[in-house]
Amino acid sequence: EIWSEQSSLAEKYPGNSEFVDWGRNFIESVVLPEIKSKNDKFLPLNKSTSAFFWIHRNSPQVVKESLRILEYTGIIKLQATGIKATNSEIGNRYEVNIGCLLALETLPLTNALNIIKKLSAKKMSEFGANSKAYDSLLKKVPQFTEPNMTECLKMQLTKSINVLEITEWQKGKLRELNINNLGELLISKESDLMKAYQVGKVRSRQMKNAAFAAVFEYLFG
Repeated sequence: EIWSEQSSLAEKYPGNSEFVDWGRNFIESVVLPEIKSKNDKFLPLNKSTSAFFWIHRNSPQVVKESLRILEYTGIIKLQATGIKATNSEIGNRYEVNIGCLLALETLPLTNALNIIKKLSAKKMSEFGANSKAYDSLLKKVPQFTEPNMTECLKMQLTKSINVLEITEWQKGKLRELNINNLGELLISKESDLMKAYQVGKVRSRQMKNAAFAAVFEYLFG
């Protein structure tokens, strides 16, 4: 029922279908199998089990929006923010719906109690800022080109970069590149932003994410 509710959102909101479908595939085909594999390995050894995964804070904004939809339908739950993972990288930890996890078990009634009793948030699966698991979604990122934009969206894209939730230093770097509004930032590649002095992969991703966040806030209400 919960998977059905998730998929039905693609029909109700066709403009967001790419996010809905990718989110389901990400959890169903990537996250859950990885967690199950860990549990299959740890249970016979009487070690802690998992129902958790971690997303780097600088992951693409489109990934974060897809996760937000998954939270809405209850397939995942934000368990903790600002959590350190490998190499002290910072991100958010999520918990998958236990029912969705146990549904993968051949003998759910036999294994369920053992899995739940031994759950440990430290056993989270990690997905970095540039995880290959995001690639299929990034290829489908909305292209903000003239033929596809309504007048309202066009107005949104002409807003100054001053509205972005980034530092004044970052805004100054964008102006150095002659990027003054959301639309100009959205069509710029991260590699273009790194041409500014002292702007690397992390800061360029933060700038792009801020632009996407501002536009998605408009698109998703």
